[in-house]
Amino acid sequence: MARVSVIMPVRDARPFIGEAIRSVLAQTHRDLDLLVMDDGSTDGSGDVARAAGDPRVRVYAQERSGLSAALNRLLALATGEIVARADADDVCLARRLEAQLAYLESHHAVGAVGCFCDTIDASGGVSRAARPPASPGECARGLRHAPTIWHPAAMYRRSVVLEAGGYDEGFSHAQDYDLWARLARRTLIANVPEVLLCYRVHAAAASSTGRAGQLEAHRRIRARIWSDAPAEPFEPARWMAELREALRTEREAVAAGTDALGGTARALAVRRVKEANLAQGARRPDIGLRCLSELAALRRSFRPAWALARAAGFGAAWASLRTLGARRFARAGRLDPTFEW
Repeated sequence: MARVSVIMPVRDARPFIGEAIRSVLAQTHRDLDLLVMDDGSTDGSGDVARAAGDPRVRVYAQERSGLSAALNRLLALATGEIVARADADDVCLARRLEAQLAYLESHHAVGAVGCFCDTIDASGGVSRAARPPASPGECARGLRHAPTIWHPAAMYRRSVVLEAGGYDEGFSHAQDYDLWARLARRTLIANVPEVLLCYRVHAAAASSTGRAGQLEAHRRIRARIWSDAPAEPFEPARWMAELREALRTEREAVAAGTDALGGTARALAVRRVKEANLAQGARRPDIGLRCLSELAALRRSFRPAWALARAAGFGAAWASLRTLGARRFARAGRLDPTFEW
């Protein structure tokens, strides 16, 4: 039984699946098996997988049933307690499994972990992608806006995902976002702050062809997350302590990068801007007030972060404060729990 089962659904990815499989088999962590599910391909993708010539590769086929069904079947077939996702058009860097497995082994409360990714085009040209939050606290809060783990970069404990019900086959898009939202209720999620995957962007990719459906699914999942979000008691001292802790943990996570302090503050500011504006739409003044209070603290401590936050859209949240007559609270660094949304 392999320590890690890598699951790779495929539909019509013949130009890329060979490279994707080779990148998995070339991992520095060798105790793995690779399960490929051919979801009704018509271009011979399954034949390419079967020709891999490695006993660790097991290829299955099903009638065209969709990504969620393919993933659930692969989860049922997997033998490893640790499961890593891989897409048939992406490239795993050699240390991906080793680094993510080491993280899970040293963070027992974490049930799912992703990593930083770069993007590649159809010909393999690399560009830098946006970096998600790394620490569990920031990953959980970030779900209020968007998925915080890139799906093909995910590694998780198989038992935790099965206990959460696996993938919801009612979602033809954004299955990952739905799963992370459900997992966050029962475990921690995080990211290894290291580029371990090259995510391919091309015209035939599901993320390109199903964009409208993906956005609608995101909207539905996001609404559910906001509806389920617990009340945020007015505790400014706790807010500031947790903000300092978020800065510390995120800074440590990305310490190998340049300008870690400023970069972390800017990233936190932009996330709080997005969360504050979404809180307004969700009519959650408790969460909105916390975000704006954190932004006020960032303004006092990290002026470059504040400038970037304003450029990123803080103006809308600031207008809400001004409309509510609460601008003085942020300006004076004081907070008032009595204003109404």
